[in-house]
Amino acid sequence: ERDQCIALEAKTKAKSAFMSVFHGCPYTTNSVGMQKAILKNKVIRDQVSLDGGETYYIILSSDKDLDTCAAFELRIRDGDTKGSNCANPLVIPTLPYVGNNLLTTCKGDDLDGSSACSPGNVTGEDMVFTYQSPGNECLSVELTNLIDSVHISLALADDCPELSSATCLALQQSDPFVNTNVVGLDYQVVNPQKLFISVDYERDDYSPFLLYNLEINRNPIDATGKDCAVPLVATTVPFDGKVTTACKGRDYPNFNHCSPNASYELEGNDQITKFTAPATECIRITVKNVQGTGAVSLLPDCPSVSTNCLAQLFCNQLTESASVEISVVAGTTYYLVTTSFTSTKGLSFDLSISSLASTDPCEKCRDITCTNCANAGFE
Repeated sequence: ERDQCIALEAKTKAKSAFMSVFHGCPYTTNSVGMQKAILKNKVIRDQVSLDGGETYYIILSSDKDLDTCAAFELRIRDGDTKGSNCANPLVIPTLPYVGNNLLTTCKGDDLDGSSACSPGNVTGEDMVFTYQSPGNECLSVELTNLIDSVHISLALADDCPELSSATCLALQQSDPFVNTNVVGLDYQVVNPQKLFISVDYERDDYSPFLLYNLEINRNPIDATGKDCAVPLVATTVPFDGKVTTACKGRDYPNFNHCSPNASYELEGNDQITKFTAPATECIRITVKNVQGTGAVSLLPDCPSVSTNCLAQLFCNQLTESASVEISVVAGTTYYLVTTSFTSTKGLSFDLSISSLASTDPCEKCRDITCTNCANAGFE
C-alpha cells in the first residue's frame, strides 16, 4: 500500500485540548508518539506522513480541570504536499497574496544549511514558494499567527535555496527568547526576476511542526524617507503624513535609540522625516495606528552627524499611539528617525506635527537637556 500524507482537523468548544497521533496502540511498549497538536482558535490542525500498510491511532483529549466533557468534530482528508521543495513549490501567481493555516508537515526537511538562505540552526520541515516579480516593486513578506518561543527563519533568494549557489537577498529570523507572533522582511525588486521564498523552523518536542499564515504585499518603489539626502519633508506645521520603513534600507546602523548597550535590539530598516520649525513654539509630535515594533526619536541633525536625542516617542515596545511635546526654535531643522525591530517586516504609522497654543513656548514642554535617547524618557 502507498505511503500517504493526511490532514487532520478537529473542532471543539473545549477550553483546552490536544490531538496526538501514534504509530501502534497508544501508550504501549511498542507505540511511537509521532506528534502532538494543540488547540488554537477552537480548532486543532495537523498533517502527518503515514507509512503504507501500518496502523495509526489518533487521540483527542481535553483538560479535565477545565472541561468535564468535550465533544470533537474530526475531519480527515488527503494532506497537501505543495511547497515541499523547489521541484514542487507553492506558486504565488499574483499579489497581494494571503495563505492561511499553512503547515510544514509532509513537506520534508530539504534545507540543510548548505546555502546562505538555509541556516543550519533550523532543523524542522520547510516550505518553498516561488513568485515571478515584474520588477519595480517593494515586496513585504510576513508570517503571522505564529506560536511564541519558536525559532523561525524566513528567507528570499534568487534561486532554489537548496542550492549552495543561490544568493540570499533577504533573511529574517525570530528570536525564540522574544515573544512575537510575526516574522517579516521586505525587499526592493528593481528588475523582473523569479524569487524563491522559504520558511523553516527549529523543531523540538514542543514544536513538531509549524502552523502559520503567509501574507505578501507589493508597493511601488519610493525612495522618499530613505535617508537624510531624500527625507520625507514636513513642509508645514501642522503636518499630517504616513511613515513606513518598508524597503528604506538600514542606512544608520550606528544610531542607537534605546540605550548604549542595546544596539542589537534595533537592526531593521530606518526612515527619516525632516522639518524646519516655522516659529519658536511648543509642538506636539504624535504617531497613531502604529503597525510593527521599533523606535521613533527626534534629533537635532541627521543621525550620521549627531546621535544626541532631543525626544523619544517609543522604543522597542508594542504601542498603538504615542506623543511627545517639545519646544522648537524658529528656522531650526529637526530630524525624526524611525527604526524597525529586526524580526518584523517594518514599522509604519500616521504622523502628525501640530502647534500648541501657549504664551510661553516652554510652558508645557520638556526642556531639551538630555544627551541621548536612553535619558529622554517617554510621554
